[in-house]
Amino acid sequence: MKNIKLPAETKNRPLSLVMGHANYSTTVSYTHILQNTKQKEVAKVGNFLN
Repeated sequence: MKNIKLPAETKNRPLSLVMGHANYSTTVSYTHILQNTKQKEVAKVGNFLN
């Protein structure tokens, strides 16, 4: 079976549907916000442990 490369929008459409977003760009925006929040929280924990 060949490894078929799908566009990110196609691969992430189920996530968009679960989150209730009509536009893929909205899902991308939230994904970036979640990544930034996760990085900040990881930094807090790291600072606490040091």
